[in-house]
Amino acid sequence: MIALDIEPVELFDFGHQKDNETLLVEINKMLKSSPEKIPEVYKIIRAIVN
Repeated sequence: MIALDIEPVELFDFGHQKDNETLLVEINKMLKSSPEKIPEVYKIIRAIVN
């Protein structure tokens, strides 16, 4: 997948199809392990939602 600059496993990852509660738990785990990214993630989410 050189043209897309991604690994094949990423292309076929359907993790986003989990239920909302599971996704929120996973997002919280990611943010807890990288708290410095919280402001950036907030900006991205806000841009998508608004």
